[in-house]
Amino acid sequence: MLRALYSFDGKAETFELWQIMKDGKDGEVYEVVDSKIFGFLGQQLKVQEKDGFKCLVKADTSDEDMDASNLVPLYGALGTAKYKKVELYTYKEISIHHAIRLMSEYRTVYIKRAGKFKELGRYTDFEDLGIADMSDLMATTFYVKEAK
Repeated sequence: MLRALYSFDGKAETFELWQIMKDGKDGEVYEVVDSKIFGFLGQQLKVQEKDGFKCLVKADTSDEDMDASNLVPLYGALGTAKYKKVELYTYKEISIHHAIRLMSEYRTVYIKRAGKFKELGRYTDFEDLGIADMSDLMATTFYVKEAK
C-alpha cells in the first residue's frame, strides 16, 4: 500500500510523486530525500497549478518566469524517489529575554553559527554552540522562525 510515512506527531514525513501531484498545493516546494540515483538528492521541485492543472517546476521559478524551460523532467529516478515538504519560513531576530521565556515554555529558538541556524532548546548545552560564559551569551543574537 502506497502512502505517506507518518511520525508520532501525525505530520507526513515523506511523500511519493503521485501524492505530490494529487494533493500538492500551488507554490509548495518538495525536496528529494531518498533516490536510487545519488545525484537527485537535494533537488527541489515546486508545484505550479493553473486552471486546475498541475505541473512541477524548478523551485526558484517565479510565476512570471513560467515557461517550458522551467519544467522539471520526471526521469524514472524522480518517479520512485521520496520527497519531503520544504517549509518556507524566515528567521526573525528576538531579544535574549524573549528567547529565555520561549525556552522556558519548551519552545525552540535559533542562533546563527558559521552561516547556519542552530536550534536551541531548554536542555541545549551552550558549550556545543560556542557559548562559554555570560558575555558570549549576551553577545548572541537569537531568532525564531516565521512563516512567509
